[in-house]
Amino acid sequence: MNKDLSTPYNCAMLEDGYFCCDIDLGSLNSWQPLQEELTALSIVGTKLIKESATFERLDVDQELALEMFKDNKYKCQQIPDVAKSSVTGSHVTLYK
Repeated sequence: MNKDLSTPYNCAMLEDGYFCCDIDLGSLNSWQPLQEELTALSIVGTKLIKESATFERLDVDQELALEMFKDNKYKCQQIPDVAKSSVTGSHVTLYK
């Protein structure tokens, strides 16, 4: 699996790429989505695809990535490992 922040460790690989979302359910950690909820999420994803949403690739230093994600403890936990596995040993790939 590609070790950049656009493809975190626990993503579902789709035919044309990845869909990832970090969610902390807190006390709802045993929640299982209903088929109707999964369908609604798929509809939103399909709508984004049809809108031809564009994404810009950013290669940034680990320190900048940590600053950008300072309010996301999960990303901050991933960034050092992602950076270490990069060609430079200190960069991560982001998409906006």
